[in-house]
Amino acid sequence: MSDDALVKLIQKAVKDEVRPLKENLEVIKNKVSQVELFQNVSSGQVRAIRDQQSVINEKLDGIEVIKQDLDTVKESLGAVQQDLALVQKDLGLVQKDVGTVKKDVEVVKDQLNDLNEITGNRMYPSVVEIENKITAYADMYKINDNNARKLEKRVIVLEDNLQIKPSTELLLADIS
Repeated sequence: MSDDALVKLIQKAVKDEVRPLKENLEVIKNKVSQVELFQNVSSGQVRAIRDQQSVINEKLDGIEVIKQDLDTVKESLGAVQQDLALVQKDLGLVQKDVGTVKKDVEVVKDQLNDLNEITGNRMYPSVVEIENKITAYADMYKINDNNARKLEKRVIVLEDNLQIKPSTELLLADIS
């Protein structure tokens, strides 16, 4: 296996490991955006409700209808505050999930560093040594095959001169 193929294989393995983390990060990012949007809307609603409460307090002249509207605004404000508390709780969970994802990314980084150390410092020299030995054996094989063919030609000439017919099992197989 060549170095490029090994590097591609490692890169593919890393991509396969990192892809789910990226997908989870995208989901978390989307949830955070939704929570922020909801929080902004809720804050705007709270501001609007507080503004209404101020206007009502300034114009309050004892009319029962205005008092009922004020009670309604107070109820809405309580519901919004409850919703805001839930949003803050959800935001805390999202922040916890982000922390978990960061830890997972650190683990992946450590594993990638270990893998790079293993392939770069341990495996690569061994692979190069094995490749060199295989090349040497291939060269020796070619030389031995060439010498065997030369010897076979000499033996054939002797057999022809002496009119000897060797059995087929004693002939060299032709590997091409």
